[in-house]
Amino acid sequence: MRWMFCLALAVVCISANTIFAEEAGEQSPEQALEPVLKQISVDDYSRAFLEMSILGFPQPSPNQLDEFQLKLKQFRQACGKSLGDVELLDVNLVGKRLARLTYLDHSERHPIVWRFTMYRGSKEWRVIGYNFNGELGDLLEKSNLLSQKPENLKR
Repeated sequence: MRWMFCLALAVVCISANTIFAEEAGEQSPEQALEPVLKQISVDDYSRAFLEMSILGFPQPSPNQLDEFQLKLKQFRQACGKSLGDVELLDVNLVGKRLARLTYLDHSERHPIVWRFTMYRGSKEWRVIGYNFNGELGDLLEKSNLLSQKPENLKR
């Protein structure tokens, strides 16, 4: 009787491992965005747009790309060159298929906040929206950095 219980438990465990392995094979939204972020970290925004189009984001018109690159050029002049460190700050999931990811692109003088909205249809994650800015207020409030004592902050 005891061996039947052990056999039944083994079957359940093997079935659960198979199910979790199938789910683990699915790419997370963070993993899907890695090629885009790699291009952002080296200031190659044309290539970043190409990577986003691979993830389903509509390829911009030449005018849209020019406007985007002009805005980024202005940000880079104010913030300085990217330090090559794009840090994931937050992942907000709405259900199982909608995600908003917030990244901090560390630059020489000021970080740039990138936000990507992603949706997973029947197969894979797709970029359905993005924006970037230099606003840090909501990030600082959310992380409670404002309540930390100055002596605890690294300089």
